[in-house]
Amino acid sequence: LESVSAVEVAIEEPTASPKATVLELRDFTFHGTTEHSVRFANISLTLCEGELAVIHLDPGFKTREFTSVLQGLTEPSNGTVHFQEHDWLGTDYAQHFAMRSRIGRVFEGHAWVANLNVSENVMLPSVHHGRSIGSEARQWAQRFGLKQVSPKRPAFLEPSQLQLHQWIRAFMCHPALLLLERPM
Repeated sequence: LESVSAVEVAIEEPTASPKATVLELRDFTFHGTTEHSVRFANISLTLCEGELAVIHLDPGFKTREFTSVLQGLTEPSNGTVHFQEHDWLGTDYAQHFAMRSRIGRVFEGHAWVANLNVSENVMLPSVHHGRSIGSEARQWAQRFGLKQVSPKRPAFLEPSQLQLHQWIRAFMCHPALLLLERPM
């Protein structure tokens, strides 16, 4: 018997249009503020629609600072971050605000405003960006096996229920990019 090796086959469809770039890191270097921060040196990455990038980290590393750089909330140590072909540099805060409205995020650890109930927390980003989407929240809750978005305070829900609500919040408004920090 002859050994058979795997062969990659690429089929190009002539009518397929190129996928839009969603996230691009150019000569990106990041050093967080703590010894447990994620660190990267001189990387370049292009992520297009429908693509996934996974970074496997030891449990001791903290992801929040790095993810905030991808969302334009803080600057990288060096290089640039582009979201949908726009960088986060400069002072066009209205554009940055609009860009962030197209990003869903599931946080590692605590992700709730304590004096709001979970439903208000889930709706907060949408309201902040001028959208009213209560029916969409209910639909996502049902897709995740919940009867409704919880009206309870975060302190009164199990961590697994809070995590489901983070997913609901992240999927609201059809995000162009999902940032998932230890999402399970």
